[in-house]
Order: sequence, then C-alpha cells, then structure tokens
Amino acid sequence: MENVFSITSDNGNNMVKAIEIFNDDDEATDQSLVDDDWISDDAMRKLDSINLSGVHLVRCAAHTLHLCVYDVNQRSEISENINICRNLCIALRKGTHRRTLIEHNKNIPTLDVATNWISTFTMLKRLLELKEFLAAESLPTKTIDWRMAVYH
Repeated sequence: MENVFSITSDNGNNMVKAIEIFNDDDEATDQSLVDDDWISDDAMRKLDSINLSGVHLVRCAAHTLHLCVYDVNQRSEISENINICRNLCIALRKGTHRRTLIEHNKNIPTLDVATNWISTFTMLKRLLELKEFLAAESLPTKTIDWRMAVYH
C-alpha cells in the first residue's frame, strides 16, 4: 500500500464501493452503495468525500468529458439533428449512393457509436466534408442544420 499514490476512477458506483472497501471504511456495508437507483450526483459527492490515507482519488478527465458531451447531445434540438445526420449517413452507405461516393473518390460516411462521443463528432465531420458534393450531386440532405454540424 505504500506504493499507491492515487486511484483513478471512472465515477461509477462500483468504483466508489471498491474504494470504500479498499479504504476499509465502515460505510462500505451501507446498502445505499449498491442500490440501482443511486444517482450519479450522490456518487460524485461520495467520491469527493473519500479520504484514503496518503492516497489521492482522481476522477478520469476523459470519462468526465464523455459524460458532459453525452448530456449535451441528449438535448432535443441537438439529438434530433444528430439523428437526421445519422439517417443520412446510413442512406449514403447503401446501394446507389455508396456507389456514387466511390465513383467520385469520396469517403463513405462513418456511423457513430452510442458509447463513444468522438464517433459522433467523426460522423458529423465526415458528413460535413461531403456537404458540397451532396448538394452538387443532388443527393438527399433532408433538413440538416449544417450550422449545428459545424459547431459540434
């Protein structure tokens, strides 16, 4: 234990529980730590309150950033536009549209993965790179708010 200086946590309830067990804290047996309805704000407060002698608790910055971006992407106006972009990417990856992109040496749009916000960014970036080509070829762009794709 003398070689442990910090523990990096993904902010999850299981990590709070593990750290409390690691700390041999009497509160570790508290049933509220394993309840499914334990909200993340409580987890964050718990993480802040844990004190291991000489060991610092560090929250993973990348995971925290992911959670922030995920929350923003859930806002209805953003979520709706992302869904429109996703559906367009799906259409462009199939049949005639895919063939047209390949014939013109254009990149096939990627699809995002729900658990990885950077994939949503990459999907929107790739679609934005195709914006002028899509307009020139009269490919379907529906009602995409291109400003949102630029700022995303």
